[in-house]
Amino acid sequence: MSQGKILGVAIALVALAGLSLGLKKNQYGQAQVDPRIGQEVVSKQLILKADSIAIKKGAESLELKKHPSGLWFLHGNKPFLAKANQVNDLLQDLLELKIQRRISTDKKQHVALGLDEAQVGKLLIAAGDSSLTLHKGKQRSKGQGVYLAFAGENTAYVTDKNVRLLSNPNMWSEKDLFGWKEEQITTLTIHTLSQQKIDLGFARKEQSWSVVSGGQDGDLVEENNLKELLNAILETTFTKKFTATESFAKGDLYHRYQLTTATGGLVDLQLFQNTTEKDKKKYYFQLSLAKPTGKYESWLSEAGQQWVFELAQHKFEALVKKPTDFIAAAEAPKP
Repeated sequence: MSQGKILGVAIALVALAGLSLGLKKNQYGQAQVDPRIGQEVVSKQLILKADSIAIKKGAESLELKKHPSGLWFLHGNKPFLAKANQVNDLLQDLLELKIQRRISTDKKQHVALGLDEAQVGKLLIAAGDSSLTLHKGKQRSKGQGVYLAFAGENTAYVTDKNVRLLSNPNMWSEKDLFGWKEEQITTLTIHTLSQQKIDLGFARKEQSWSVVSGGQDGDLVEENNLKELLNAILETTFTKKFTATESFAKGDLYHRYQLTTATGGLVDLQLFQNTTEKDKKKYYFQLSLAKPTGKYESWLSEAGQQWVFELAQHKFEALVKKPTDFIAAAEAPKP
């Protein structure tokens, strides 16, 4: 046999060996190509219409639900807003994920592939009455891809790309409540209710702030201090939350801030300090939002009516500056 013919036979054998990885037998014992090879793992229609996602691995589990507004929440007794970017990244990864080849139809191989019950990560994605459950195993040791199986099946596949399933709810919870930036705030009123009661009002005109109420004629604004306070307000996060009807003592109203946003929203943030029996201080806040615009502000307005939020001490301390920190007395005229 000539070298050319030998080479041709070798190529054909390699091709058949490769093809066999994607073959399975029909009811008559005849080999046929696995129709999933090269196809999307999750249909585009299911991803685009998805309204529920559940992830479980070991003892950790979470469920994400899509609100009619389009926002995603961690579902449960006390739902948290889910990180929008993280949800979008997961859906995009699933949209692009394809099956590269079939690995095995033997369930005994699942342990080595990370698809056994002790190692597997489970994902359920649903849209109305339609749903799909996937079992995700280990990542390939070389190159891109993960091992996966469809629920109720022994067949294991490898994908063309990686996909991460984060099963810890804390990794999904969005605890930053305000989506505005400092330059989007147009007015700020400070009400101090602890010790000396003071009301101060500030307004932004173009890039500068001025005192509009509560100050003395000629008062100037310490703009750096005021901007630091605004950023502290807008970066307010919470450690826990309680329903507004839960019976616990949130303490005395300590400070109150009212802000106007560039879109016309009116934000009212109230800070509370509570001293417990062991002289340990706890800090809480409530918020309300009037004239909301957009789906996020609408949710924030609704959340403010339902929840009381616990605040970390360092966050509380950043919010309770003295009003005099924001006032710079006008320079005396030169003789």
